[in-house]
Formats: sequence, C-alpha cells, structure tokens
Amino acid sequence: MIVFSIKRYKSSVSLLRQALGVGVPANRDGDVVDVQNGTTTFRFNVKDLYLTHMKLDTDPDWREIKRHNYSQMGIQDDFLISGGKIRSATGVPIPSGTHLALVIVATAEAARSQVVYKIVQQMLQTPALKLTWGQLKPLLIGSWILNTQENHKRRPISYGALRSRDYYNAEAVNAINAIRATGFHLD
Repeated sequence: MIVFSIKRYKSSVSLLRQALGVGVPANRDGDVVDVQNGTTTFRFNVKDLYLTHMKLDTDPDWREIKRHNYSQMGIQDDFLISGGKIRSATGVPIPSGTHLALVIVATAEAARSQVVYKIVQQMLQTPALKLTWGQLKPLLIGSWILNTQENHKRRPISYGALRSRDYYNAEAVNAINAIRATGFHLD
C-alpha cells in the first residue's frame, strides 16, 4: 500500500508511478494498487490506471466507483481549480463530483502525465496559479488514450509519464501552450 500525502506530493506521485509501472518496472503484487490518503484508501486498476474503489479505514467493505468519465461528474468548464481546492479534495473522506475528479487528477492523471503532475505541483506551491477545468480537460485521460503516441499506451514502463512533446492532438497541444501563457512552467 502506498501512503499518499499532499504535503509530500512529489514523493507520493513517484511511489504511485513505481507501483503502477510508469517509467519503471512495476513494484507491486497483483492487478491493483491501494493508495491510503488519511482515513481513506483508494484502489486503482493497474491496467488503465483508473480509480475503481475506495473505503474508509473504519469500513470493512470497499465502495465501488461507477466507471464514468469526467463529463458525467457534473463539472462545468468554468470550474476553477487551485492548489487549495486540490488540498481540500484530497482531505474529503469519501469524495464525489468535483472532489473525486480532483483526487483523480492529483493521483492517476499525475502518474500518467508529467505535464499534469507539474501543473498540480505548481498550483500546490503557488496559490496564485489557477486553471479552469476547461483549460485542463484536454490533457486528461481522453487525450492520453486517444491522442498520444501508441508506445505510451502499450509500453508505459519504457516510455514513462507523458511529457508535453508526447501530446499529438492539436487540442492538447493548444491547451499546453495556453497553460504556459498563464504562468505555468511545463517542459
């Protein structure tokens, strides 16, 4: 089990990548990775790095997260993301809606993408840096699955987390450039 801490964000994402096998051989047993965050444990499916279950430490049973995409979470494109909102979301015992989306962004999406990781890290360090959901959305899982180099999907151990040059979709490239223009430093 990985212990996730927003205060030790860099090492937490590094441990998650190691367990999932992103950029390194997987350091785990089985097809799931459990990530403990405070009193909540999140379970990720290794095959697609998707959050599938969660439970409170006091609960004996796992709660299944119905698989759906971000648009089904009711998040509007003008929803403002900040480091404070990410900290808050990771502290909610059983997150849903925007809180759940932010937990997924700060964990699985950051494990998949060095770009998303740097965005979250910079928001956590610099309160003035903020993005809307619409600005971030082109870089999330849909872009990763549909519009990046095939090698990243089939061989994540060899290729590691996505860097800005690995996004080939015009919408994602434009989003990265627009995010840079707002003050984020992305490679």
